[in-house]
Amino acid sequence: MAGFFSRASRAKTERREGSQPAPLRPIAITDAERRVELLDSFEAAGLGWFWATDAEGRLIYLSDNAAKELDWTQGEAIGKSLSELFIPEKVDDPDRPERPLAFLLRARNSISQLNVRLAIEGREVWWEIAGKPQFDEQERFTGYRGSAKDITASRENRRDAERLAQYDPVTGLANSHRMNRRLAELLKAYRNSKRTCALLMVDLDRFKQINDSLGHAAGDELLKQVAARLERIIGSKGEIARRSADSFQIVLPDMDDRGALGDLSQRVIQMLSQAYSINDLARGRRNVGRGRYCAL
Repeated sequence: MAGFFSRASRAKTERREGSQPAPLRPIAITDAERRVELLDSFEAAGLGWFWATDAEGRLIYLSDNAAKELDWTQGEAIGKSLSELFIPEKVDDPDRPERPLAFLLRARNSISQLNVRLAIEGREVWWEIAGKPQFDEQERFTGYRGSAKDITASRENRRDAERLAQYDPVTGLANSHRMNRRLAELLKAYRNSKRTCALLMVDLDRFKQINDSLGHAAGDELLKQVAARLERIIGSKGEIARRSADSFQIVLPDMDDRGALGDLSQRVIQMLSQAYSINDLARGRRNVGRGRYCAL
């Protein structure tokens, strides 16, 4: 990599070969050329990128490597609105920041460690951006100066870790921790809007006997099949969780029809009572407990 760091490496080699050490040359604040060289090396190494806008929010600078991420040619970014780079946050997005980018730009607030998704088709790319508003001597707003870095890989690792913490590793369903949080959110939101939700509890009889007689591998396979059947019945109407070793919970938003709940419960019983093909495992009896909860 050409630039400041490679020159520093050559300087070390020359110092070893010569009898006299090279004189120290600190980068002074007034040394614009070497400071720019340092920033160029930073960009070329992929450690981060820089961006700048004018008072109208139009890009006046974007690092070349950053533009390549957007499949833009050199100079194509200039004049575009900063907001064009990113996909707007959805109102119901659980990862939506308290103060999204559009709000910060309108209020001319500083931007710090804000996660934004790039407007790229076919793949998901995330940046972490930061920026500060700039003002001239008359305190007139002149735009933003900021930085960005790719956090796609680290975000995926974090999401994987969060998923392990919120989902059952055997069935892939939500675990009790996630369902408790989900229920608390629903009840809080529904209490204000006078909406209702229903709760179904499903217990598997003699599941411990299956684990003891056929082994945990057979028990896990049975749980996967139970989860798949529940998902076929519930679909997008609700969310299913594995509460414990042999029990499941189903939350059904905006469901308050007792007749419909009864019909759904019978469908669950009938579906789960069908035979399972696991080491010649015959069907077992399943009980469904039904509850109805209203957020008032």
